[in-house]
Parts: sequence; C-alpha cells; structure tokens
Amino acid sequence: MKRYAILFVMLLAVAAVAASADDEQGIPEPSGSYAVSVHGSFALCLNPSENFAAGACGASGVTAYPVSFEEVGTITYASGIGCESVYQVLAALPSSPAYTAPNIVSPNAHTVVKITSYDAATGVGTASFTGYTGGSCNGASFDSSGAIETATGTLQIVVTEGGKRNEVLVTQNTGVPVSDLASVQLSGTDLKQTPERGPES
Repeated sequence: MKRYAILFVMLLAVAAVAASADDEQGIPEPSGSYAVSVHGSFALCLNPSENFAAGACGASGVTAYPVSFEEVGTITYASGIGCESVYQVLAALPSSPAYTAPNIVSPNAHTVVKITSYDAATGVGTASFTGYTGGSCNGASFDSSGAIETATGTLQIVVTEGGKRNEVLVTQNTGVPVSDLASVQLSGTDLKQTPERGPES
C-alpha cells in the first residue's frame, strides 16, 4: 500500500511540473495560417474637382467621404512575421456628401504584418503593418513583384483560445503616398485554420 502511495505522489509531482511548464510557456504568439475577417469604417479624402482623386485630408478642395470597409482572406505567420492575402470592398455610406461612385473592390490586396511586442502571459501584443495592392504571399513571406504600397499603420493584438483566435484592432492607419485616410475605425478576427480529419478506419 505504501508503494502505491509513493507512486501516486510521484504522479502528482510529474503533473505539477508539466502544469508549471505550460504556465511558463504561456499563450503562443500567432503562428501558422488563419482565416481573416476585418470590418469597420473610415473617411476617404478625395478631391471632387480632380475626378475624385485621392487628396491629403484637410487640404484645400479635398472632401472627407465616410466609407464602410470589409475584408476577408487569409494570413500566415512565422517567426513574428505575417503575410495576408485578402479581398477588400469599400462602399460609400449614405451620409457621404454627393459621392455616388460604385464600390471600390480590391481582389488582390496584401498586408505584411510584423509583431513588435508580445506578452505571452496575457496574449497581448502590438504590430506594425504595410498594405499593398498586387504582389503575392508565399507562406509568411511577401513577394513584392508588381506591388504598390497603399498604407502603413499599427495594430493591437489579443491572442485567445490558446493561440487559435486573434482579435485585432487598427490603432493607426496612414494612406500612401497621400495621407488620404481619417477617422479610421477597423477591427477584425483571425481564426486558426486546421485541416479537417477524415473518418477513422
């Protein structure tokens, strides 16, 4: 009986060490492939007298038009770097003054994300990003061939569900080459992609 008691104590000790190791490891930073969904709104600054060309917000002759933003796609992370391939749609909101242009669709948009800080104890981190039209993702690497830079900015990230879900908030977003974005309010969710297992034989 004493022998079984000693064995039980040893098992408890092993379990405690394993639990401690898990606690020390914490919540893993984003890694692998995720499905992406982003939505929100911002003001798109355009010059009506120049066929609604992009203009710097606040500049003479430039009007800020409120638009909605939707984005779906995928992102792959490796070693703190992510490459996102997405389909984006911008639509004029009903309150937009005299702006009745059709939706702006970007079927070949990409974003390169770099994690700048991450706390594994809380799952909270920050990142910088650069947006492009064109180019391509090869896993987490970005091929900039034919790409045009369209925006830069920063993100706040919260990782949950043991690394299976990321909540993302855009904290700063600047248009390139013209600062044509204002009042940006965008947030999204990344969901870990896992291959579906077939029926066991």
